[in-house]
Amino acid sequence: MDNAKNKIIVVFTDIRGYTGWTRRIGDGADARRSFVAAHEKETYYFKQRTKANFYKRLGDGRMFVYELEIGSESATAANVLNEAIGLIARVYHLIGMLRLGPDGFRIRIMTGDGFNEKYEDGATDWEGNILNSCHEFLAHAPEIALMIDEETKNLVDPEEFELENHGPFWAVNRRAH
Repeated sequence: MDNAKNKIIVVFTDIRGYTGWTRRIGDGADARRSFVAAHEKETYYFKQRTKANFYKRLGDGRMFVYELEIGSESATAANVLNEAIGLIARVYHLIGMLRLGPDGFRIRIMTGDGFNEKYEDGATDWEGNILNSCHEFLAHAPEIALMIDEETKNLVDPEEFELENHGPFWAVNRRAH
């Protein structure tokens, strides 16, 4: 993926408390298999609806990458945010169907073009660099379902989304119309 001129949006999803939950109920439990299958289906549909350029499973989480075409940044960001809000609602519904399920679900969204750095060996390690950059981001305000970074905030229409500041990050909700 050559994105030296274009910005990218990176979306990380994470099931909070998944490891502890699977330890409590066991890997072979029907509830776990059913939840995992439903979660996989929901993230697959998210990938299809948002037209991700790249998708990767990261344990119980997922990473989606979107290469933004110049001039379409805000429209793509709005589509990804709207779909993310819907995905959160659907996964929380899945969690709610479980008697004792994971603690929650969260999505973190970052935008930038500084991730595509060339390293000494000439290889581009944008994925590893983004994962390292996202460590603090994932830990910040873990109870908030959807958070974005400052650069993504600049692509968001404040009339469509409510934004609440949390230090260097922003919690996002769809405005009621």
